Amino acid sequence: MATTKIHAVHVAPNRCIAYAMNDKIGVERDNISGNINYEKIDGATDVRYKTLSSFLNCHEGNATKTFHKYADNFRGTFRKEAPRTKNGKEVVAWHLTQNFKGHEISPQAANEIGLRLAKEMFKGFPVVVSTHTDTDNIHNHIVVCAWNDEGRKWNNDNTNYRKIRETSDRLCAEYKASVLEETRKVKLVSYIDQEGKKRFYEPTARKDKIIKERAKSGDIENINDYRRTVAHLNKTIGKEFVKETIKSDLDRLLPISSSYDDLMLRLQSEGYRIKDKNKKGGNLKYLTFIRPNEVSGVRGNNIGDGASYTREGLEKYFDNIHFEKHTEIAPTHSSKKEEHQLRKNGLQKQISKIENNPELSPKVISRER
Repeated sequence: MATTKIHAVHVAPNRCIAYAMNDKIGVERDNISGNINYEKIDGATDVRYKTLSSFLNCHEGNATKTFHKYADNFRGTFRKEAPRTKNGKEVVAWHLTQNFKGHEISPQAANEIGLRLAKEMFKGFPVVVSTHTDTDNIHNHIVVCAWNDEGRKWNNDNTNYRKIRETSDRLCAEYKASVLEETRKVKLVSYIDQEGKKRFYEPTARKDKIIKERAKSGDIENINDYRRTVAHLNKTIGKEFVKETIKSDLDRLLPISSSYDDLMLRLQSEGYRIKDKNKKGGNLKYLTFIRPNEVSGVRGNNIGDGASYTREGLEKYFDNIHFEKHTEIAPTHSSKKEEHQLRKNGLQKQISKIENNPELSPKVISRER
């Protein structure tokens, strides 16, 4: 049995490729089979599990370079602009995982299956196939460049995903690995989501139960949208509540804080945990706020407008406050010589005005003097 799952990669592919190819550190299991390649680490209880990697249309030493080269050469070949997803980010690679049942096959056989799958499904695409053995089940990480050698991008539609599943099942059967027969011929179910877009999902016993309960209750609107459950709704509401709570606390403390560091100290005094530094003391890419007694936190770019509560946004806020304070109109401090000259100039103007006005009497002049 090998289950498959694929997702898009929006960041530089070198991180994904490095994760796939690097050896893995993990605990030494009692039931490690003889075909697992690993070595003990001096002075540690963990062991290093060796990763087995194969390559298609690239090589071990230039896989990352090849991915970047294809992106630079072919980006926008068949469109004026690079295709974007609904979140506005470009797809630069695809990450396919292929999970086998336990250790029913060897790492070498698993890697062969992954490489054959890549050759059949991703012709012309640079592909890295890495087999990991550090968990209870052997699994492949298959990283695929988004562009092939003709400049065309991989289209991850339902038809291609079904082909990946069917090819994987056929190859597993050839290698005497188990196959999920009950889902082998299952057809995807379509539904219309809340935004009016057509979506698909693979039916399972849990999802079918949700749909039947919804039908009995009379809730037939978007009946096949299995995500519209009470649990999913409560989880969504809970996430939004946490975001609003953090935003409210930040808005309350911002006016009484003198700087970014002062704001962080005030949050910490109220029980918040702040994740903004790495182990070496440098700034993390994302600023994360963790509420008191909470395990997970919320990134600043997920609060409010997505910019005001990041590290950059908060520092800009305090920079603007300090700039306004230093640019307030202050009283001018002139020297005694300048003040004397100003009075002299003003007196001369008054005398000239009086002399040029014959209606003014000497009496008035003497009074004004």
